[in-house]
Amino acid sequence: KPRLTRPSFNVKTFGGLAPLLQMIDDHAQLLKQSEGAINEFIAKQEEKHILQDAKNTALETERKLIEPLLQVDNLSTFLKDIIILENTFNSAYMNNMEQRQRQQKARGICSVRTNIRGYEKNPKPLSVVPSFTVLLAAAPVYIDAFNKWMEKVVSQCQAQNIAIVHKPVVQTKKIARAFYKAFYVYGRGAKHVDDIDGCIQMTDMLRCSLVFDDFDCLYRCYAVIEKLGVILRVKDRFVPDSVPFGYRDLMINVYAPDSKIVAEIQLHHELIYQHKEKSHDIYKTARLFQDEDGKLNMAYAYADQNFRSVVGNKIYHEQYQADVDREDNKEDAPLYTRAPTYDLSQLRVKNNRIVNADGTQLTYADLFDAWHLSEHLHAFVIEPGYGKKDEYAHFRIINEIG
Repeated sequence: KPRLTRPSFNVKTFGGLAPLLQMIDDHAQLLKQSEGAINEFIAKQEEKHILQDAKNTALETERKLIEPLLQVDNLSTFLKDIIILENTFNSAYMNNMEQRQRQQKARGICSVRTNIRGYEKNPKPLSVVPSFTVLLAAAPVYIDAFNKWMEKVVSQCQAQNIAIVHKPVVQTKKIARAFYKAFYVYGRGAKHVDDIDGCIQMTDMLRCSLVFDDFDCLYRCYAVIEKLGVILRVKDRFVPDSVPFGYRDLMINVYAPDSKIVAEIQLHHELIYQHKEKSHDIYKTARLFQDEDGKLNMAYAYADQNFRSVVGNKIYHEQYQADVDREDNKEDAPLYTRAPTYDLSQLRVKNNRIVNADGTQLTYADLFDAWHLSEHLHAFVIEPGYGKKDEYAHFRIINEIG
C-alpha cells in the first residue's frame, strides 16, 4: 500500500529553495491528514475495492512526483524548465505581432456578436451530484450524448466554413486522477467524511478539445457553441498580457447534455497547441506547489523571480522533441527521475563505444542525462584523437556554455 511519508531533511539547510521544499513537506502531511476521512468514505461504498485502488494509484502518482524533487538538482532543473516552457509559448504567440493582431480583431468581433464578456464574469460552476461515486458512474453514461452534441457543433462550423484542424472526441477523466482532485485537492484537509464534497467542484470529468490554425475560426466556433448550448463560464487565456506558464486557450464550461455534470470544452490554436505535450509533465509537477485558494503557484513565482535571468530567452526547439515526448510521458509518470550516476574515471571508449566498469554500453545521451546536461548535448563533441590515445571519453564544449 503506497504511503506518502514526511521527507527526511531539514529545509533550513537548503537556503532559497527552503519554501518550496517546505511546501512538498506540507503537501505530504496534508495527504496524510485526510486519510482517515477518505478511508471512512471508501468503507461505506459498495465499490470500495475500485475506490481503494483509485486512492492507492493516486498516492503512488504523488509519491513519484514528490521523491525526485527532494534532490535539489532535480528541483532546480524543474524551475528552469518552467521558464523555458513559458518562453516557448510566448515566442509562438506573445512575440508574434501578426498573430496577436489577428486574435485581437477576431476577439473584438466575437465580443460584439456574443456574450463572451458576460460569461467571463461568471463564477466557477458546480456539478449537481450527490457523491463522487455517482459522478464516476454517471460521466460515462453521458459521453455519447456529449459526442453527438459536439458533432452538431462541428456540422455547424462546416456549414459556416469554419476550419477545424483537430476535431473533438469527448473523454472522461481517469479514475485515479479524478479521485485525487475530488478528495485531495477540492476536499483537501477534510477530517470528517461529511466534509468531503470535492466532486461538485470538478469541471472537467467530461472534456474535449478543438484545434484551429486561425483565430477567426476559433472565435466563430465559440459563437456556434454559445448559440447551441447554455454556457456556464468562459476563460479566454489569449487575452491577458501575461499568463503563468505561458499556455493559452479558450476554455468553456457547459453542462453535459441531459445532465447537471459540468463539462469542459477547450479551443486551442495550433501555434501554441503544437507545444502542448511539453507542458504536460511540468504542469503535473507544478500543481504540488499550488497555494490553497488556487490563485498562486509558488514554483512559478520562485522560478520567475530567481531563474528568469539565468534561463534568458532560451526556448524548446524541435531537436529536443525526443527528450520531451518520451515514452514515460504518462499521467502517472514523473518528469524528474533519479538519474543514474557514472564515475568518469571508470568509463572507457572501446570500438567507438562508451563502456562502463560493469561492461554496460552507454550513449553520450545517457551521460548527459545522468549529469543533468541533456539540454546542452548538442554543444558537446568528442575531442578528436583522445579516444584512441588513452581510451578515456573526453568532451570539449564548442559553444553556448563557454
